[in-house]
Amino acid sequence: MAREQREVFDEVAGAYDRARPEYPSALVDDILDFARLAPGDRILEIGPGTGKATVAFAARGFPMLCVEPGAKLAEVLRANVDGLGPEAGEVEIALSRFEDQPLTRGGFGLAIAAQSFHWVDPELGFAHCAEAVRAGGALALFGNMPRRGESELHRAVEACYMEHAHALRPDALRSYRERDYAAELATAGQFGTAFEARYPFHRDYGADLYIELLSTQSDHRMIEPAVREALLASIHTAIVEHGGTLRVDYETYLLLVRRR
Repeated sequence: MAREQREVFDEVAGAYDRARPEYPSALVDDILDFARLAPGDRILEIGPGTGKATVAFAARGFPMLCVEPGAKLAEVLRANVDGLGPEAGEVEIALSRFEDQPLTRGGFGLAIAAQSFHWVDPELGFAHCAEAVRAGGALALFGNMPRRGESELHRAVEACYMEHAHALRPDALRSYRERDYAAELATAGQFGTAFEARYPFHRDYGADLYIELLSTQSDHRMIEPAVREALLASIHTAIVEHGGTLRVDYETYLLLVRRR
């Protein structure tokens, strides 16, 4: 049976944990300020992966339920949260698709989805969140978006795509935020006005780590293995030949709403 694109991250759980960027601490501060959680309030996380966001929220002392369908991703997630100190909140991991996970009605003060909500069924996602989040609670959707670079090295990397995988070239890549969440929320009706924010940052990648990063991208994983290997090898060579480091500028978007 053909695999779904949303399922391919479990194939590269270790690379995902090593190469994917974390989230700005200011974003975590803003979400918690907006949510106004009381001590002991639970946080629901949708599709945590290896815990790139989970660790930051659990470290603030809030208990969490993380709903993750990938068994290998969940193993890495467990190791990451088990490494937190005694002041961290307890993290429960449910191995399930979010749409299929039974949730306590109104049992959470905050629901978060870090780079994951675009994989949730649009007909079920917000309704399931609305059932889980108590009245006055918050929902936060956020993710890291790489911005197109203009350096000589970035142009060399784009040339690799033009040669090996034209459809994946940087100016053709679809944003994972192609869904209009604000419009969907307005239609759903269970949440109030959406607030948005942006957080710029950058990360420098050596050739090996950048190739690991690309190997975790779902669209890259869905192409023919031989094509992917040729593409990644050419990008690795380009980075090495241009000094060995590629700077990636990111912008983290955040959408916040409150449950009516």
